Amino acid sequence: MLDTPDSAVLDRLASLKTSERMPALFLGHGRPMNALVDNEYRRRCRVLGADFAACPPRPQRTLGTAPI
Repeated sequence: MLDTPDSAVLDRLASLKTSERMPALFLGHGRPMNALVDNEYRRRCRVLGADFAACPPRPQRTLGTAPI
């Protein structure tokens, strides 16, 4: 893990084009089995993903996090 970003990372961030503000969405899976079994939560997440894929503009970057 880096304590401070190196210059290559900062240069890459600076090179991103500006765009309109986009909505933010936080999803918590609740429990790992929700990603593995067919249930209402998983079906609704799939529909949500398809809706986002069909609606431009597309984000330049996404961020995913997980505890270690």
